[in-house]
Amino acid sequence: MTVRVSEQVKNVLLALLVLLSLFLSWQLWTYQPRYDYLPPAKFDEPEGLADRREFHELIKPHMIVHHLGEEQYTVSYPDTFSYNVIQRKMKEWELQPIRLLERERYADWQELFYQEQGIELVFWNGIPLQVLGGMFKVNLEEWLDHMDQNQLPRINRVWLHHDPHLENEVSVLFFSEEDQLLLRSRTSNISIRDLGDYIALGKTGPVHEAYVVKEEDQPVHTVHYLSADPVSVAERVYHYQRIPVYHMVSYLFVDPTLVRRIEERGDSILYIHGPRGLQVNKAYTQMTYFHPPLEAETRGVSSSVVDVGRGIQFVNQHKGWDKPYVFDSITEMHSERLVQVYFREYVEHYPVFGLEQEDTLYTLRVDIQMDRVVGYVRSLLERGEAANQRQLQLPSGVELLTALEAQGIDLAEISTIRIGYKSEQDTMFLTYEPYWVVDFKQGKRWFIQNVQDVRRHLE
Repeated sequence: MTVRVSEQVKNVLLALLVLLSLFLSWQLWTYQPRYDYLPPAKFDEPEGLADRREFHELIKPHMIVHHLGEEQYTVSYPDTFSYNVIQRKMKEWELQPIRLLERERYADWQELFYQEQGIELVFWNGIPLQVLGGMFKVNLEEWLDHMDQNQLPRINRVWLHHDPHLENEVSVLFFSEEDQLLLRSRTSNISIRDLGDYIALGKTGPVHEAYVVKEEDQPVHTVHYLSADPVSVAERVYHYQRIPVYHMVSYLFVDPTLVRRIEERGDSILYIHGPRGLQVNKAYTQMTYFHPPLEAETRGVSSSVVDVGRGIQFVNQHKGWDKPYVFDSITEMHSERLVQVYFREYVEHYPVFGLEQEDTLYTLRVDIQMDRVVGYVRSLLERGEAANQRQLQLPSGVELLTALEAQGIDLAEISTIRIGYKSEQDTMFLTYEPYWVVDFKQGKRWFIQNVQDVRRHLE
């Protein structure tokens, strides 16, 4: 009797387990999960990180000249409506492969340049041809296919015009004042109507006169575009603050806790981690970061391409662009395979300068060696809110040039004449005062607010 009851219990349990198994299998088969949608993750940017910039936002002309024909000119400066319209279109311009012009044709092309309509992109300092190509929609290798890759010239001016020998095509003429070369290309997607629209944008702009400096042994002329009327420019005063050094340490070193601080005997403080270092002056106004390459890397073959884009992205990742900057110049040290790229601070439409050694406070420099950033020099002063401004009137460029000639200045010795700001720092404010800035080829720089200043510089 006991055995029969035990077997009945086992059979009941076994039946229950089979039924439970079938129930659970059915539950699994028919189960539909309810998904909960998670919001996208939010990542906080490092404290104090400034804006990112792309290539075309930094590598751009210092001014655009509108050739209205019959030696009439107007100018568009950065951050003006007409300039911005044209500059935004540049990255869409398709240019055909570039070619050198025969030297015996230089005079004909330069005469056409003074008479025909067009627009001209002006760079205060020569820009390497391979960097200039990045401003347009070109395959760089094909675009430079007819050029000697080891002797690429630097370009000062780019003129887009309608070639009268061609029916419906916009041609491009490149002027290298430094290398005394003229180069030519054509556009694939700019119509004569498009060019007319670009020219028309300048019809209401400030009138300028072109002063051509011709030297017997210089087949490519230097041209200065100077305002025909006095120029009203605002003097500006800003509050400022210093970028904390620990911010820069956190941007530049993977583990800031391993960075050692060394007080140097001079006027600087050094932060080092292995071969890398950050040097800051004791006034906390400027820093220099260095990351020397390995000895084996320096023995490699030097690339002929100046990789400005790599430098721009490095700044994007290491503090960013805390104020408006525009490409200024490039220095190549071939013996060291080192390229130094300079970006200059701008206020409104004009570049900013300092006196002598203080000029470095208003430039940002990236050093590139063997396709790697090995140096980074920048100001630690950040502009804050505007504290004051007042309008000042500068003499016309024509009046300035007349005064320079009257004092016996050889115009052939002048590299650039432009409007810019001279900046000075005190304990609370950064003052930006407008001047005519005259740069001489031998390195001198004059700041002129009125024509009497010309004589003062000569005393």
